[in-house]
Amino acid sequence: APESRSRGAMDAPPLWNGACEDASTSGRDRYAWVPYPVGHRKRDGFIANYETTVAERDTFYSRTTWTPAVAKALASEAFRPDRGRAMTLRYDQSEYPLLDAFCDLVGERNLSTVHERWSPHDRSKSHLEEKRALLAPLAVPSEKRDAFEDVYDRLVREVVLPAIAKRQGSQFARSVRRACRANDVDASRADATADATDDVAAHSGVRYLYAAFPCARVQQPSSLHTIRCHVDSMYGHGPCSVNCWLPLTKLDARGTNSLHVESAPGKEDFQPIRVDVGEIRVFDGSACAHYTVANACDETRVSLDFRVVSEALFVYDDAERTTASLKEKNVKVGGKTRYRVGGYFSAAQADAFGAFRRVARGAPCVKHGFPHSDEEKGA
Repeated sequence: APESRSRGAMDAPPLWNGACEDASTSGRDRYAWVPYPVGHRKRDGFIANYETTVAERDTFYSRTTWTPAVAKALASEAFRPDRGRAMTLRYDQSEYPLLDAFCDLVGERNLSTVHERWSPHDRSKSHLEEKRALLAPLAVPSEKRDAFEDVYDRLVREVVLPAIAKRQGSQFARSVRRACRANDVDASRADATADATDDVAAHSGVRYLYAAFPCARVQQPSSLHTIRCHVDSMYGHGPCSVNCWLPLTKLDARGTNSLHVESAPGKEDFQPIRVDVGEIRVFDGSACAHYTVANACDETRVSLDFRVVSEALFVYDDAERTTASLKEKNVKVGGKTRYRVGGYFSAAQADAFGAFRRVARGAPCVKHGFPHSDEEKGA
């Protein structure tokens, strides 16, 4: 791994950590991976947009001065985009009935065929207004929205955060043993509890921030791609955050209605996410480019996505040393801390027994994506 440096640099930035040594950009056909063939009216625009994404990513990682904690994290194995941050999680749908809660909220029982009730459905159109009508209940306070939020929040705190904490190297089994004994729990039970928490592996007191409300995406059968190629650092998310993406509908076997992601920044080995309902794909969306292609199948894909970051790595730059133009851009997307705790983000802290308890609650706002319009609150 390269030496840890406080300043990111695209020649060997800590984030890449050797992940792109075999990048495909050296091949004969620079853009063989582009989802539109030569001559297609969308191809040149797609390539131009991708090149803008690369330029923005390069600027961010070469001209931002990391805080010491972030520089150390990015140089570690735990934050390698291709191995440290990429994983698939599974959850019990009976314990976390996210799909049922979402269907109750939007009033649709069969999300895969929702486009059939858009009269008429046209593959050449974006159907933005139909999507707006479908997702409108997400932006309106109600008991059904509260129920959906509750399932989502439990899923993040009880499944996602423990897995991410473990992957990022937090160990706390010894503190659990001490806590058990301090509470007069017998030694065998203390050991059993500690063994169980090896799967959680978060220090008592560690905090994670997570999107207070997930972004909902609807990709109907279409001749158009719905999400342009981008990296989330373009929108103010820090280099230590991770993206979590989960489908609420079955994905097409060919991947045409999934999200396409490269395995490491600049590698350009884009592949569709292949997970089932009841699974969550975690990846480094801050630096790994991702996009959708035209949904060539006959079923609509509905998915949720959200972001998670350790509170200790939330503020990622040395503001006095970071390029002024980047600071000006970041002010536009939420001020010095980009996204606010108690606004875009909720926060959870691990107790001595490994359970993540919510300590700050955010609220749905415009930064949680379409169709939200409320301004962000929080500190």
